[in-house]
Amino acid sequence: MQPIFSLPGRISPDLSRSWAAVASKEYFAGDLEVDGGADLGFALNHVLKFPVTIMHVRSGASFSFRRSWRHIRGNQVGLRAVVIVLRGGAKIVRSSDVAIVGEGQAAIIDSNVPFCGVNLCDADSVHESIRIVMPPNVFTAHSTLSDSPAAPFDLDTGDGRVVMSLIELLIGADDSISRTVAVSLSDSILAGLAACVAARGEYAPRRLGISNIRLRDIQDYISRHFTDPDISCEKVAAGCSISKRYLCYLLKAENLSFSDLLWSARLPQAHDWLILPAMRERPIYEIARMAGFKSAAHFSRMFKRAYGSSPCDYRARGGVPQDQGTPRKAQALDGLKHGACEASH
Repeated sequence: MQPIFSLPGRISPDLSRSWAAVASKEYFAGDLEVDGGADLGFALNHVLKFPVTIMHVRSGASFSFRRSWRHIRGNQVGLRAVVIVLRGGAKIVRSSDVAIVGEGQAAIIDSNVPFCGVNLCDADSVHESIRIVMPPNVFTAHSTLSDSPAAPFDLDTGDGRVVMSLIELLIGADDSISRTVAVSLSDSILAGLAACVAARGEYAPRRLGISNIRLRDIQDYISRHFTDPDISCEKVAAGCSISKRYLCYLLKAENLSFSDLLWSARLPQAHDWLILPAMRERPIYEIARMAGFKSAAHFSRMFKRAYGSSPCDYRARGGVPQDQGTPRKAQALDGLKHGACEASH
């Protein structure tokens, strides 16, 4: 971790000024108030700087952070923060509600509205928490987070425990972590938090029946094995421990075909490979084979039907669709329905 701000002892006279400089850069502007004692032990450390800011907070005394309309008008409107309490607790006071966040819980703070966050110590006079600060585009990319109510949510779930494990991993890591790994880890953390939000009562998913579970198994199997040029209904059914007849029944009930599922896995992957810099020198027939197509000609026909141009033309234009007004990706698989259980490779 990299230190950002600390108060090892008593409150200094220039606390407000020194904190303001840090908050406006790393968090968002607001006033810090600490219940001072002889040994505050207040420390704010970077855990991750990119693509989101993750900070570790520890204090030996309770403190509060107040953001008013004055701060909002002058600094970083649009940022969101997820507060994860490790020890102690937090109380987030807004004009419309009060949220109490306990250990092992998290809550979302919107910098666009005034609030007061009070961070509370446990019985051993310790407060410890994680702050994940993200710009609006990152936040809205995880729709479950952006649409969630202000109420706290538990991290005592499988997804939540993964989130905590990743954060612990980052806390123990040094500053040499690459940007590629940082993006992957932050995406996983935010996806895990979104899943925890979805597990709440307001967002509780419907209980899956046996047919839904089997259909998900079929989709997962195809996602893992779509590069197999000899994949078939029989192979998928055997891999999912069901009969071919039952597989066809499940797909028909959802108005799907085996081809739909196969092309929806193969074509987008081949589409991305065509313009991937590391794959630019690979011939198109090799891209087709890697995606599971036995014939480059068949791949070219299917690609053009889905994306409106041949693989060769698409690569030559650097991935720019021929008709930029048409959302090709959204419509890529329209018309690729060839029957419930028949697909030509």
